[in-house]
Amino acid sequence: MTMKPSASPYRVDPADPIAPTAEVWARLSEDERALVVVPLPTVVERT
Repeated sequence: MTMKPSASPYRVDPADPIAPTAEVWARLSEDERALVVVPLPTVVERT
């Protein structure tokens, strides 16, 4: 049985949504980048 690679090498953790590092971002394709930014917050809540 072979494992299919994930659609994107970077996953946003819903419990701690942070953007990938610049190094990871540079390795992502345009399509992968589009998928990564969707779950990121657009406003940072102050605590």
